[in-house]
Amino acid sequence: MRCEGRQADGRSILSLMTLGAAHGAELELEAEGEGAQDLIQALIQLFAGGFSELD
Repeated sequence: MRCEGRQADGRSILSLMTLGAAHGAELELEAEGEGAQDLIQALIQLFAGGFSELD
């Protein structure tokens, strides 16, 4: 995941937190390997739904 020139490993919550992405920030997602496309689609839906699955 990337935000404003900073990059984080999506497998690490600490790494993601160091992005410091504020509400409304534009994020760039990248995944590779088996299931990468499905992962990206799931993340897009999660963000689009305002993380309502977590409520």
